[in-house]
Amino acid sequence: MIITHFQILTTLAKNNVRTLQNGTSTEFVSQNVNHNHNNNHYATAFYDIKLDSLGSKLSFSGNLISNKLALINNVSTLQNTEKKAVNYNDNLYNVYSRQVDLEKNFSKIKTESGLKYTMFKNESTAQFFDIENEQTQLNPLRSNAFIYHEKNYAAYVSSSFKIAEKWDAKLGLRYEHTELDGTAKSDGAMVKSSYGKFFPTVYFSYKANDNNTMSLNYSRRIRRPYFGNLSPSKVYTSDYEYYVGNQFLKPSFSDNVELSYVLKNNFTTTLYFTHTSASWGRIQKIENGNKITKTENFFTENQTGMSLNYSFNKLRWLESNVFLTGFYNQSTSTRSDVNIFPASFGANLNINNSFYLRKDKNLAFTLGYWMDLPSKQGNSDINFSNNLYAGLKLNLLYKNLMITLSVNDIFNTQTYKGRETYSNFTSNFKYKGLS
Repeated sequence: MIITHFQILTTLAKNNVRTLQNGTSTEFVSQNVNHNHNNNHYATAFYDIKLDSLGSKLSFSGNLISNKLALINNVSTLQNTEKKAVNYNDNLYNVYSRQVDLEKNFSKIKTESGLKYTMFKNESTAQFFDIENEQTQLNPLRSNAFIYHEKNYAAYVSSSFKIAEKWDAKLGLRYEHTELDGTAKSDGAMVKSSYGKFFPTVYFSYKANDNNTMSLNYSRRIRRPYFGNLSPSKVYTSDYEYYVGNQFLKPSFSDNVELSYVLKNNFTTTLYFTHTSASWGRIQKIENGNKITKTENFFTENQTGMSLNYSFNKLRWLESNVFLTGFYNQSTSTRSDVNIFPASFGANLNINNSFYLRKDKNLAFTLGYWMDLPSKQGNSDINFSNNLYAGLKLNLLYKNLMITLSVNDIFNTQTYKGRETYSNFTSNFKYKGLS
């Protein structure tokens, strides 16, 4: 299958920083207007070999993702006088993956195993231009380029079987090994790291009848840093602000337990608990009148929550999904210069609808809405945000080609706004639109 997706997004970000150090106060305001051109291409190939009459098969698959993102960032910084600048950022990344899976079925046991190789390649360029008297001048000290490669090797094995007439179980184990390296062209700074971990899965289900099913499962997960979080190059977002990656940043790991109840295969209630260690987020500092942003592993988080999911498909021309989640967050920090917020509640809602305009469902109009209620995570206090979005999906060539057109934030309501607290200052932020 080939999927083409093109987006043009405009975002507005506004930062206000006030700090009090050694009895003196420093304040500046920066406003960024971003124009994003995002062009994505997906390609998938697969081949299955049937092995026996029990449904056993050997599968081969390959995937290619290509994404070209062009960002023009117009910067206006105000501190007594206004200074203007413009950033031109180009990102080209490709993801290649190959996978082989073996599904072997026996009379009472189903086994699955497989190998997967994934390679990420990214080339990013950032050019910073000062604007004086309506003339742009390249600032080489604030411009840079970064090349990043990541390889991921994975192997897994799992087994599904019946414990009793109404009880089923699944046990699995996956191992992942990651190697990454990156080079900043501007100064030759390098990133190089490797790590490997086991990820177990345990799942039990009880099916009382066709309309009622309960399940209990445990899984361990990984959240890897993005390549931009690792780059040692400085990326200036205004005259007084820059972001620098952390080459020593590590992934975070979470242990998740879920208890679910499914009614009539379309209404699901889930209670969950997630413990995340070495969680990472951005840390801001004020040094020599500049605001510096860097990503660090600095807090541990426990989240307890409940989610509701309802799927409606009774009409031929309409499919709807409603997701509602409420949660309770509790965080602890390993840094003394970060003020962690007390434990608090949060919630989010997502409604997604597909209206089929043809009987074969190859043409659909999509309409959705999501909202996030105010919440606190780590040292971040995030305000209410919401978004109404719509689009068209067209399948061609016997559903081997998909073309999508989407419009986000129709009523211009999405704002990522809040504050981050530190021992000696508070940083207020506001991002308008999509990042």
